[in-house]
Amino acid sequence: MLSRKANCRRRAHHKCKRPIVRQRTAKQLKRFDDTLVPCQIDSAVRLKNHIQPYFRGDQMVNVLVVYYSRTGNTKAMAEIIAEAAGKEGAQVRLKEVADASNDDLIWADGILIGSPVYFGQPASDIKRFIDDSISVRKQLENKVGAAFVSSGHRAGGRETTIMALLQSFIVHGMVVCGDPISTGGHYGAVASGTPDDRSSQECRGLAKKVVALATKLQST
Repeated sequence: MLSRKANCRRRAHHKCKRPIVRQRTAKQLKRFDDTLVPCQIDSAVRLKNHIQPYFRGDQMVNVLVVYYSRTGNTKAMAEIIAEAAGKEGAQVRLKEVADASNDDLIWADGILIGSPVYFGQPASDIKRFIDDSISVRKQLENKVGAAFVSSGHRAGGRETTIMALLQSFIVHGMVVCGDPISTGGHYGAVASGTPDDRSSQECRGLAKKVVALATKLQST
């Protein structure tokens, strides 16, 4: 038999026609790679200052940004790309090539590699990183790969350098991704010296496309 208080709550519930939205608190969040993400997101519930991530089941899309930079120009591009991918909701690892490993490649769903142009080719540090990835070749198939480069001269070999990086992705059986039509629709993001507004836009567009494509591939 229901108590008087329980009866009151029951009558009040039946009189209310609005659906009850269950709010989620920080206790219902789980930690993933030192980032708090919601275990489950209802469309009716928005967490303050939270960017909804792309989910693959119960895990978000992982994006690795690897670069080599001597003057800081390629590093600046990498930072723009990493920030843009994060805003799209991806879990991002931004690493200088000396600190990157094959474990990072395995972890990632989307991989973006950046290099300055040296004699129309990627820097030797980047080439060495790619050469060392042969031991995990079968584990990179169907991941998304994209490239970005910087040069001191607009005709210094940017396209040949990007193509060398994209060819490496193809050898791994990866899905190659260029920058979107909205920012040019070519082989990737490029900069002459310090990235300007146009180069920054290409970097953001490339990051957004990699996250979107990786999400689609993982959902199939």
